[in-house]
Amino acid sequence: MKVLLLANHLRPGGIATYIVNLAQGLERKGVEVIAASQGGEETKRIKTHFFIPLKTKFIFSPRLSMSYLQLQSLVQEKKIDLVHANTRITQFLAFLLNKSTGIKRVCGFHGFYRPHFFRRLIKLGGDLNIAVSEEVKRHLVADLGFNPASIRVVPSGIDIERWARKEDKALAQKRLGLEGYPLVGIVARLAPEKQHLLLIEAFSLLLSAYPGAKLVIAGRGREEEKIRREIRKRSLEGKVYIFSDISAEDVLESLDIFVLPSLKEGFGLSVLEAQAKGVAVVCSYVGGLKDIVRQRENGVFFYENHPQALKNAMLELLQNNDFCEKIKAKARVILKERFSHLKMAELTLSVYNEILAKQEGS
Repeated sequence: MKVLLLANHLRPGGIATYIVNLAQGLERKGVEVIAASQGGEETKRIKTHFFIPLKTKFIFSPRLSMSYLQLQSLVQEKKIDLVHANTRITQFLAFLLNKSTGIKRVCGFHGFYRPHFFRRLIKLGGDLNIAVSEEVKRHLVADLGFNPASIRVVPSGIDIERWARKEDKALAQKRLGLEGYPLVGIVARLAPEKQHLLLIEAFSLLLSAYPGAKLVIAGRGREEEKIRREIRKRSLEGKVYIFSDISAEDVLESLDIFVLPSLKEGFGLSVLEAQAKGVAVVCSYVGGLKDIVRQRENGVFFYENHPQALKNAMLELLQNNDFCEKIKAKARVILKERFSHLKMAELTLSVYNEILAKQEGS
């Protein structure tokens, strides 16, 4: 089987990570994979990448014509069996390829989308659609009008062994110049829905019990200056650090607790990566996080969107080492059972086979 995976770009981020993990998992199962995008740092982890000039976010832009013509040639030349598109722009390209070449298509949905009239009218679904969580599936059906029978839920997965801890935590902290206990951290886009300000407030409360604590914020985004102002306002310089140019792997290597206090989350790959690193996780009870975390089994939820509730959830792990170690051990068991990139590839391949079997039978 030959599959074409489409994304706008492969710069670091959730969809790029998904594409890389899926491609590597599918190749382990004998699938020939070609990824196509406008490039990015993650292309180095893709065996076969095809560049397309996707320089627009508007599906009817004439700029898409060159990408479409290049992909049409690629599909015909390489005899691609199926295209799997993961963004709205590439889903439109997959639609055009289907019309011109008859190629079957899967459309992947990774989060929540504004349910405006235009999106409901032009859904850009595939022969089958993949939602990365049950919550995303509910959103597609309730808010965008998708037929539930067209959706298969396939949780994202990671290369667990790649993310396993590689060095002593204390050494990792020293290398980053962040020695202290506990070291609390978040790896996420600096956006309002990730609630960095809530985390900073909860962390300021945590300092009364753990004055040596430090908070690491890793990511980029439009909220950076607002976050920096909050740090200054609370006189937390030297306690809270923002890293824009550091790998998630280096940050997670050094943490005692990983926190993701999102208002909404399509899935939550960073939670899986933290768990694979052996870091205990605290997160909000929202979206796809509910598919990953089992309360007090492989992580801890905080249910009230309030800094005191988040502080209490962190304390629950910090003040009971046996409980924390049990959480981390169980997280790794569940990762291997449900969230490896090989498991994701296996379930995704079953969706591909379902589509191609229908094509052969028609």
